[in-house]
Amino acid sequence: VPDSTHRRRLDSALVLQASFTTTKMPSSQSESDYIRTTTQNYISRSANLLGASNVRIKGKSIVQPNVTIHGDYGASVHIGRYCYIDEGVVIAPTVVPISSDPMLPGDNIGSGSSSTQADDGQSSSPSSPTTTPPSSNQKAIHLQIGSYTHIGSNTQVQSLSNTQVQ
Repeated sequence: VPDSTHRRRLDSALVLQASFTTTKMPSSQSESDYIRTTTQNYISRSANLLGASNVRIKGKSIVQPNVTIHGDYGASVHIGRYCYIDEGVVIAPTVVPISSDPMLPGDNIGSGSSSTQADDGQSSSPSSPTTTPPSSNQKAIHLQIGSYTHIGSNTQVQSLSNTQVQ
């Protein structure tokens, strides 16, 4: 018997899935404003996919206008199925220093998962994470957004950086 938290998550996921399967494309826009991919993603023509070869969207997701996805940092950005990315969202892998010490940030890295916003703990404030490409002594961390995720407008999303004790 699933607990009530699990049941609420399951119910909200089913509602989100139903809303995506019944809507063939964003209702407030014309079809010419979106690119429809072979996996049934709808990507606004005014969205910025930088380094598109490093961006993977599994399918049946919607990317609204003025969204910026940074695949140009050298780390991959994976977005699950049935995701809705609202206007003004910036998705960028976190940039961390390269270190030979396994206990410093940059090694033993976790990745973001199914969250609408993650912070690496190194930014000056969670509401304004850095979105600058890595320099020669830095690297970007793989970013993953799980399926059935809705990212609200004007949100900045970054991968999660942490150190692990062995």
